[in-house]
Amino acid sequence: MTPREKKMALIVGVIVALLGNYFLVEFFFQNRSRLGQEHARKVGELKVRDKIASEKDLWEQRSTWAREHQPRMEKEDRAGADLLEVVNQAASRHSVTTLSPLIEKPDKRPHCAAAIVRLETKSSWEALCAFLRDIQAPEQFMVFESAQIQVDAADKTQMHGVFRVAKWYAPK
Repeated sequence: MTPREKKMALIVGVIVALLGNYFLVEFFFQNRSRLGQEHARKVGELKVRDKIASEKDLWEQRSTWAREHQPRMEKEDRAGADLLEVVNQAASRHSVTTLSPLIEKPDKRPHCAAAIVRLETKSSWEALCAFLRDIQAPEQFMVFESAQIQVDAADKTQMHGVFRVAKWYAPK
């Protein structure tokens, strides 16, 4: 090889070595970042598990209370109507207007059976908050499985809500 070819080969070799090092270093930094995130996630999961394990007695007490107090679904065909009646009573207590209620077929789940009602509401913000609090009292085993709340387009002082309310019964 001529001196010029040697110089050109040296330059190409240096460029290839620099590019190789660049990609290698980038690969290591990406892996380091990914492993750091994974480590932080696992440490968080471990802290949650430790917290749950340290509160084992509390959760066992709550489980026992739930088993003792959770109602059983006696009449599957009446459960939805009964739930709607309870929701309507709570709504009337708090001056909440219920619109277009729909009773769904009871849903059997691994941990419970659920009577489900879909409805829309119209009320003031304060009345809606009181209604939500009243429905979700722990001893009632009722929850809002979905809720969409917005300011009513026709009256800006009113709230319009679309809810899916469920009452959880003990599994059979």
